[in-house]
Amino acid sequence: MLVSDAMPAAGLGDGTYRFADRVVTVERGVAFLEGTRTLAGSTLCIGDALRRVITVTGLPVGAAVRMSATAAALLLGLDNRGALTPGHRADLVELDPEFRPVRVFLGGRAVRPT
Repeated sequence: MLVSDAMPAAGLGDGTYRFADRVVTVERGVAFLEGTRTLAGSTLCIGDALRRVITVTGLPVGAAVRMSATAAALLLGLDNRGALTPGHRADLVELDPEFRPVRVFLGGRAVRPT
């Protein structure tokens, strides 16, 4: 299963960011609570995890997608999600060939271009 505990600075690059009640510094892609070496969460987005598992292991795209969507839905007991199947809710992220987000769909409707 592919998962991430990505925090709001994921995908934003190195720098200092304020989120709610904390300030986070991202250095070389690693997020720390400002002024400490305490990790603040991951900056790994699922699209990046998909790309890595496919390129490093040679896993077919379909298998990697099932690892990130279908397996998680099954684990959480979401029997109407995790696959593009009739009767399932079409919540998905469209990725470009480099696995960067292009569009987000909720219930089959595009809700926001990236």
